[in-house]
Amino acid sequence: MTVATALAFIIAVAPASVGSAGAVSTVLRGLASRFAASDTGPDRQAQTVPRGVRHAVAARPDRQRGMSRYILVRHCEKAGGATDPGLTAEGEARAQALVNAIGEEKVDVIYSTPFKRTQATVQPLAAAKHVSVSIVEGTNDKAFAKRLLTDHKGQAVVIASHINVIPDLVKFLGVHEKVTLDEGAYGDMFIVDVDAKGRSRLTRARFGE
Repeated sequence: MTVATALAFIIAVAPASVGSAGAVSTVLRGLASRFAASDTGPDRQAQTVPRGVRHAVAARPDRQRGMSRYILVRHCEKAGGATDPGLTAEGEARAQALVNAIGEEKVDVIYSTPFKRTQATVQPLAAAKHVSVSIVEGTNDKAFAKRLLTDHKGQAVVIASHINVIPDLVKFLGVHEKVTLDEGAYGDMFIVDVDAKGRSRLTRARFGE
C-alpha cells in the first residue's frame, strides 16, 4: 500500500473513528511517518484533508528533499460596495485562520494579485512568517506557472488568487484532475506538491472553520 492510498483511506474513515480534529491530524502525521521510507513520491491522485482540521497543511507528510509545494487560496470574504473591496470582519478572521492552518510549515514566498482582498487574505500570514507579499498581475497563465516551477524548486509558495483563476493554475502546475470552486464558498485550500521528477499531487483542504 502506498502512502497516498493509506492516507486516502485514513482520511475517509478518521472523522468517524477519531474524536477531534487535532487527533485526526495526529493520526495522519503518524501514518505519514510510518510509511515515509516506502513512499515513492507524489502521484496524481487528489487527497482530501477533512473539514475542521485546523492545521490542514500540517496533516500532510513533510516535504521530501527537493519537493516543491504550492499552496493556492482564494481570497477571503470580501466587503461590498466598492470597486476594489477589502475584507469583511468574517473575512479578516478567516485570513487570520490561514496562519493557523499553515502552522509551522515553512513559507518561502507569498504571491498575491493586486487587489485589496487578496493582499489582505495573506497579510497576516506574511507578518507571521516574516515574508513580504509579492504582487503579480496574472496568476492563471502558463508563464506564471512556469515561473513558479522554475524559480521556486524545493520551496513552499503561497498564492492568493480568485475563483476563476485557481483552476487553471492548478492545471498548469501539472495536476490532471479538474478543480472547481463554489462562488459562495470561502476557505478552500489547494496544495500542489511537485517532486524532483516533476510529478504533481493535489491535496484539498479547508481553513477558517
